[in-house]
Amino acid sequence: MGTTETQRTVAKWGMRLSVLVGALGLVYFTTRGELVTGVVVGALFGVGSYWEYKRRMRDLDRVDAAEQTRDPFEERERRR
Repeated sequence: MGTTETQRTVAKWGMRLSVLVGALGLVYFTTRGELVTGVVVGALFGVGSYWEYKRRMRDLDRVDAAEQTRDPFEERERRR
């Protein structure tokens, strides 16, 4: 994965897939009469995937910010 935009797209689709799995788990277990299990599975996949997505976005924002700042050693060499 070369760019942060590609990584952002993969993270977004991963979150969507996890939320879908959580929703399917919620529906599956509630139709079987296991309401508590369905809510737990839905919450783990739904909330957990959102939390992981936000963590990845913060990491990628830090990478973008680090790429935009100039290295002080590079600046010093450029002035020589």
